Amino acid sequence: MPKVYKKHSEESRLNHKIALCKHYNKPLDDIARFWSYVDIKGLFDCWEWKGALVSGGYGTFWHNGKLVPAHRIAYKLYYGPISEGLDVLHKCNNRPCCNFFHLYTGTNQDNMDDKVRANRQAKGESQGSAKLTEQQVIEIRENKDNLSQRKLGKLYGVGQYAIRAILHKKTWKHI
Repeated sequence: MPKVYKKHSEESRLNHKIALCKHYNKPLDDIARFWSYVDIKGLFDCWEWKGALVSGGYGTFWHNGKLVPAHRIAYKLYYGPISEGLDVLHKCNNRPCCNFFHLYTGTNQDNMDDKVRANRQAKGESQGSAKLTEQQVIEIRENKDNLSQRKLGKLYGVGQYAIRAILHKKTWKHI
């Protein structure tokens, strides 16, 4: 006779999965402590980390004597070990999210490509090492026929290579 399964609510299935944590070989207390920092909502909603966040907005969890990104722990609890050299990425682009359905593994290049696609990369003045403002870049491009690259560089306090990169749209592409 075939097995008959009762329909379970979305919430009961979720709680069952969290309780099992089949890929985690730590005491249940550690697992309970981890999940106590997660605001678990609906199955497909973001589950925000309520504990400490690092400056980039990722949750951190004290594990085996070191701080570990919370989303990596959530991934391991549900899917198992993370292959060497892979990052855990967010489909939702929400850094504090610990919903394992929003997480997947990928290379560093996958992570960088995702960042560009989602328009999360720093550019222009928001990029920490920028020496110029957007207005200065516009002025440089407007004066490209009036002054040499060397003179423009001296005027704005950057090198000739930086001016060339601006004029050829290798940098400051968004302007």
